Amino acid sequence: MAATVRGAIRELLEQTMVTIDALLEASAPTGEIRQRLSDRFAEYGAIGQEGGKSGAATVTRRLGVAAARHMAFDAAADATLADLVGQLHESLAEGAAEAVRAGG
Repeated sequence: MAATVRGAIRELLEQTMVTIDALLEASAPTGEIRQRLSDRFAEYGAIGQEGGKSGAATVTRRLGVAAARHMAFDAAADATLADLVGQLHESLAEGAAEAVRAGG
């Protein structure tokens, strides 16, 4: 069962990155903005892969904390904001994966 869950998470991450890459190509950001986006996606991708199967239980929270910290300009992020952003990220990732699966 754990291997199935890990495989599903890996597939979701891969599909999300395909969607993000397509979005970046379509919007064609340049210079500093492109670098900032690249850095953020790399950071969030690393967070998503940390901890193996035990990390899957906390990935939404860890992504939320990181994103909330960026939104607060690297200040200490409010726990409520971190929870909200983590859930938002999870919903976006699920939606992106579904769009890729549907071919849209």
